[in-house]
Amino acid sequence: MSVQIPLGGSSQLTEPSGGVTIPVGNILPVPQFGATRDDRIVRAVAAAAALQNPSDALGLAQQAVDDPAGVAGNAIDRTKLDPVLAQVSGALGQSDLPQANAEQRAAARAVGADAVLVGVAQRVLITDTSNAATTEAQEWVATIDPALLDRAARAGLRQRSLGFVPQTTTSAANSRLDNIEQRLKALEDKQKAAITPARKS
Repeated sequence: MSVQIPLGGSSQLTEPSGGVTIPVGNILPVPQFGATRDDRIVRAVAAAAALQNPSDALGLAQQAVDDPAGVAGNAIDRTKLDPVLAQVSGALGQSDLPQANAEQRAAARAVGADAVLVGVAQRVLITDTSNAATTEAQEWVATIDPALLDRAARAGLRQRSLGFVPQTTTSAANSRLDNIEQRLKALEDKQKAAITPARKS
């Protein structure tokens, strides 16, 4: 089944070539979440910029909700932003890139980004000791989708805080047991030496 929509403002249907035929009941294709090249770059930069300064990222995301016009009016310094975008863009499709760390993987999952690309972006941001590149990257993302900054910052902070929990390994546990046994043996030997009378010469 299909419906023909006339063109040119006419209310009359004439020949089939005079309108646009739209099939009814068919589902139009929708691009996959984060599947386009631009999306992949935006999400990677968003995660990296949020990890670099989570506090500012959360504040900017909230400002975008409270004062969207103010965020939209921020002037982006392309000289600071472009090197970040260029590195991430150049890394697309490469297979020999360094693996991401735990925080980068957590932030990437939160925004649907490639964790390896997040690592690429963050390495560029780290080299800028003035933090200007991070600021420009956050403001750029805020004009596109500020929610990405919020989600990435929260995920990164959560992973960072979870990292404070001591990780007990089997070898570490065995090592502590060995130390306890050695201390107990030393105490026992000391007690035996105190009980046993000294031999007369």
